[in-house]
Amino acid sequence: RNFVSSMLLHATSWDEAKAIIGTPHVGGHNYQLSDFKHRRISNFEVAGDEVVERLVAAPFFHANQYQTLDVLDQ
Repeated sequence: RNFVSSMLLHATSWDEAKAIIGTPHVGGHNYQLSDFKHRRISNFEVAGDEVVERLVAAPFFHANQYQTLDVLDQ
């Protein structure tokens, strides 16, 4: 997860950042990606090789519980 975060800091585009987030993860994680130039924010829930993107258009919070990704026993 720390390696992914480091890679995200060096991403030069939205699509590159999404590709980095989409790499398979050992465990679950949540990312918020912001693009100030194009005025967009997305929330990404990741578990293993599953990724769900949710466009954030209104106030939104994430509290270590999957909200859009369907994960067994969660």
